[in-house]
Amino acid sequence: MRGFDSVVLIDALALSGEGGRAMLKWQSEGKLPPELKDQAALALSRSTDAGVRNEAAKALPLPAAQGLANFPKLPELMQLKGDAAKGQAMFTQAGCVACHRVKGQFIDFGPDLTQIGAKLSKDGLFTAILYPSAAIEHSFVGLNVTTKEGQTVMGFTVSETDTDLTLKMAGGATTKVTKSSIVKKDELKDSLMPPGLAGAIGPQGLADLVAWLQTLK
Repeated sequence: MRGFDSVVLIDALALSGEGGRAMLKWQSEGKLPPELKDQAALALSRSTDAGVRNEAAKALPLPAAQGLANFPKLPELMQLKGDAAKGQAMFTQAGCVACHRVKGQFIDFGPDLTQIGAKLSKDGLFTAILYPSAAIEHSFVGLNVTTKEGQTVMGFTVSETDTDLTLKMAGGATTKVTKSSIVKKDELKDSLMPPGLAGAIGPQGLADLVAWLQTLK
């Protein structure tokens, strides 16, 4: 399973041309772990070094987002002109309000997006929606817990003591599970954010949504 520290390292290396070329060298030598290739491809596609971007496009092509094999690639999406007003409506239409708070409104489940436009660039917003599992924030790594009673709970860890584990589930509700009752606890590799959002709203809908998210600062 890909570790959080490995993802952070990949993103940090991609910030410099030297780091990007090091990753490309690992890829050519077969030393880049398979489970990190998609993350490396995403990180290098945003490199400020044009040479690194061009070489990465050949050596580490971007993965097809789930269910989006024929969807426009990131460079094409970046050229679309988004309408922020339509994007705000799309945020509700696409069901984003069921998981994300914005300025104190909507459901508190996933990351709060109130300042997302100041945290992520335009291409960063596109890739976060297209590839939600590529860079999961440490505090939002999902858990799937099964108890002796056969109860299955999936969500994020809110708090943990010596005896109890409290998880926040989809919809924002929390539940406390007694640790002694847990028979299985799996850390989820994939994000709890649905991967097919972009396919559901289409390229222009995605561009509109990103345009609105950019205004949240």
